[in-house]
Amino acid sequence: MEETVFQEGLNASHFLWNGDFHGIHQFPEQIPIHISDWSLIRGKRLGIMAEQAIIQSFQKHPDYTFLGANIQINSEQQTLGELDVILKQGERIIHLEICYKFYLYDAKFEHSEIPYWIGPNRKDSLAEKVQKIRDRQFPLIQSPEAQSKLNLPKELQVSQYSYFLAELFTPEQFDISKQHSINNKCIRGHFYRLEELYKFSNDRFHILEKRDWINTPHRQAPWLTYREFMVLAQTSINDRKSLLYWRMDSEQKIHKSFVCWW
Repeated sequence: MEETVFQEGLNASHFLWNGDFHGIHQFPEQIPIHISDWSLIRGKRLGIMAEQAIIQSFQKHPDYTFLGANIQINSEQQTLGELDVILKQGERIIHLEICYKFYLYDAKFEHSEIPYWIGPNRKDSLAEKVQKIRDRQFPLIQSPEAQSKLNLPKELQVSQYSYFLAELFTPEQFDISKQHSINNKCIRGHFYRLEELYKFSNDRFHILEKRDWINTPHRQAPWLTYREFMVLAQTSINDRKSLLYWRMDSEQKIHKSFVCWW
């Protein structure tokens, strides 16, 4: 069950943008996710789980020749970075950087390039991730160390793309029309402060471990009463850890939401 809902969740996800976004081109297509070796995924951090599932799917894809993944580039004294995926399509070499992110819309979070979208615990942001891909990860392939490791001709043009999937969460009163460059299909739900949840006191709740955040919601999960949920949520909030949870309403509809400490 756990493996099925994880794979279903990945296949139901969406690119955060299409085309160009602040100098980063999104890969032209989302490929179907088929996980062939769960031993490379179980027990890993969530981002690595998603990355490995996508890598395995490219390895089996008939339209691409898979050349390598998680390729470490080292100088004599230090690790310079890692290239997520290298593919070949016809005569073209493709470099992909893969990520799966969860962001919340905070109107008070300001950034000169990409404001508002921030991680659930305020430790990362869309702006920081875009800058890292564009300014650090993409240029790495042009380094002498990467050219030597990959044995690529210097004159060869490499096509570089992000494979950037995301789930977005917003306040209940939110005007999506202001977010022209973001794929609205990525919006999965809302986020709340703990004191706002009283209006859902007749609903049932299921708290997600982080490794399960991508999973497709289902009714077979163990459900908590409002009181049971609030006790556990309060402990997490006291530790300054936002929680992702499913909420099942009186009509058996499941909603995916965060409760935040900030």
